[in-house]
Amino acid sequence: MMSRKIFLAISIVALILVSINCELPSTENPGEDIPIEHSVTFESNGGDAVPPQSVAQGGKIIQPPAPTKTDQTFQGWFRESTLDTEWNFDTDTVSQDLTLYAKWASSGLHVYFDANGGSGALDPILFSSGETKSLPFMDGEITRTGYKFISWNTVPDRSGGTEYRQQANVTLTDNSLTLYAQWVKLYSLGDLGPGGGLVFYSKDLDTIWSYPEWVYMEAAPSSTESVEKWGPWYLDVSAPIDLGKGLENTQTLVASSTDTDAAHYCADLSSEGYSDWFLPSRTELIWMAENLHKKGLGAFNDTDYSGAYWSSSIRSDNKGYAYIVIFDLSIYTDENILTSALNPRRNGEDYQVRAARRF
Repeated sequence: MMSRKIFLAISIVALILVSINCELPSTENPGEDIPIEHSVTFESNGGDAVPPQSVAQGGKIIQPPAPTKTDQTFQGWFRESTLDTEWNFDTDTVSQDLTLYAKWASSGLHVYFDANGGSGALDPILFSSGETKSLPFMDGEITRTGYKFISWNTVPDRSGGTEYRQQANVTLTDNSLTLYAQWVKLYSLGDLGPGGGLVFYSKDLDTIWSYPEWVYMEAAPSSTESVEKWGPWYLDVSAPIDLGKGLENTQTLVASSTDTDAAHYCADLSSEGYSDWFLPSRTELIWMAENLHKKGLGAFNDTDYSGAYWSSSIRSDNKGYAYIVIFDLSIYTDENILTSALNPRRNGEDYQVRAARRF
C-alpha cells in the first residue's frame, strides 16, 4: 500500500515537471530569431565626416548625402582603399562589417576671398595648374562699416603672411589660396585715438595700395604734458624736421645721451597701454598745432613758456639749437601754421613737451 502511494506521488511530480518544461521557451538555439547586425563605416578621405550605419545581414546600406571637399568633386563610395570597386547602393548587400572609401577628382584650383570681418562676397577665381590671373579691383563688393579696404593677405592678421595688392598677378600650381581682406579703421582729425589722445594727422587712404606701417598720428592726452629741457648744450646727431621722422629722431636722441630729457620723457610715457610714444618732429608738431590747437582741441598751453613746445628736430648747421613750435596763435596771421619760420632755441632751455604716437 505504501509502495503504491509512493509511486503515485512520484508520478504526480513527474507530470508537473513535464508540464512546466513544456511551457518554458526553448533555449537550444538562443540566436535563432535574433538578426545579425553589421557595422558600416565611411572613410571620406579628407572630405566631410559621414556617420556610420548598422545594417542587418543581407540588408542594403542607406546611401548617405555626398560629402564635400575643397577643390574636389565626389566620385562615389568604393569597397577598397585602392578605390577599385564602386559600391552599388541599389543592389549590393551587407554580409560583414565593412568600410567604404570616398573617391575624389580634382575640380581645379581656386583663389578664395574672405571678407575678414566685412560683409559681402567675391566669387572664387578658378585656375588650372600653373595658370596666372589677376586679382579683381575692389569696387564695393565687400565692405566694413568704419573701415577702408587696403589689400589682401594670406593670413587674417598679416602676421607672417604674404600681401597681395588689388589687381596683383597670382599663379597657382599645386594648392588653392585663400586671401583675407585687410582693413584700416577710419579716424577723423580730432577723434579719440587708441592711446587716449587726439588724432592730429592722417595719410590719404585713397592713395595707399599696400598695407601701411602707419596711417595716423595722435597727440598724447593733455594730462601727460610736461616741461623739460631738450638736452645737452651740444649734441652731434641728425634729427630732421620732416613728417614721419619723430619716432626715429626720438630713438636717436635716447640712444645718444641720457641728458636728452624731452625725448626720454616721451619714450618712457605710457598711456592706455601704449608705450610707443615719441617726441614729434618740427613738422609733426606744426600739424598738431594746425589740426588740434587751432580748432580749440587738445588743451595745449599757449601762454606759459611763450606757448612753445619742443620738437625732436635739431639744426643741421648748429647742433646746440633744437627747434620749438609756438602754439600762441596770436602771432600768426591767416596763413597756415605750416608756413611759419623755423624757430630754434638753445638745447638747455625749458619748454613744454607733448608726446605723439603713430598707428
